[in-house]
Amino acid sequence: MAEYVLEVEDLKVYYYTLSGIVKAVDGVSFTIKRGEWLSVVGESGCGKSTLAYALMMLVPPPGRVVSGKIIFEGRNLVEAPRSELRKISGRKIGMVLQDPLTSLDPLRKIGDQMAEILRVHGVQNEEEIRSRIKRVLEEVNLPAYMAERYPHQLSGGQRQRVVIASSILLEPSLVLADEPTTALDVIVQASIMDLLDKLRRQLGLAIMLITHDLALAVERSDKIAVMYAGQLVEQGPTSEIASHPLHPYTKGLLDSVPRLFEEHRVQSIPGYPPDLRSPPPGCRFHPRCPLADDKCRRMEPEERQPLPGRRVLCWKPMLGG
Repeated sequence: MAEYVLEVEDLKVYYYTLSGIVKAVDGVSFTIKRGEWLSVVGESGCGKSTLAYALMMLVPPPGRVVSGKIIFEGRNLVEAPRSELRKISGRKIGMVLQDPLTSLDPLRKIGDQMAEILRVHGVQNEEEIRSRIKRVLEEVNLPAYMAERYPHQLSGGQRQRVVIASSILLEPSLVLADEPTTALDVIVQASIMDLLDKLRRQLGLAIMLITHDLALAVERSDKIAVMYAGQLVEQGPTSEIASHPLHPYTKGLLDSVPRLFEEHRVQSIPGYPPDLRSPPPGCRFHPRCPLADDKCRRMEPEERQPLPGRRVLCWKPMLGG
């Protein structure tokens, strides 16, 4: 069995709009091992959600995958026919979206919606369908009678658990969670994260969490990939990134997080992310970077591996700590 469930190589996803080409994902490469939790972190508008949709080959118009490879379990999805993608989406790759109310049909019972997922993917035996729905609802700590409820009869946390249950109905290898706790309070947020981690350990699935919450990513993930202006600017093991960031943007994100048990002055990152229709020349972070020099302003940085297991897109990685 291959070590990696997903390998992404130089992926580019652009939106072709009337006002210009939006380079939402621009040359992204990363890997996810089986059973691993990778968190993709960055500010709103940096391309995180587009990346998740691209991995499912579901980028909405006017966007499209321009180039690159998405190798899932040995198969390049960019080259796969639509018929094969339909078999993979939902069965092999599950997805949890930000707002469960937009994922669930308000006019249909929860059980009917989950049953449709199974039937579309070839499960026709009604007894097996009922058994699977009951089992996955129990796995996400919901009673079986929830299958008879409508979405509006559930709380926000219960609806999100239903969406998670739907994503694992067919025992996928990878679950993409696109900011699944955005609309939830911190107590429910923690329970949803605990649930995802429990399912990862029980089922051996890999998780890619999309989030703007670096503190959440540090607490939960095995690896972190930091995204800025359509590019991954830093990748590495969570503990190493949290203790020794190499990219000035990563350090800025860490400095903006309050800390309970140590003296720390919260600092914001000055400026705003660039317009992805016309990103700045050179390093895309240079207008906001305290370390930028003339080279950073003129030349686009090359990805480096200055430390084992670490990747950074920067001319001046902070190796001194």
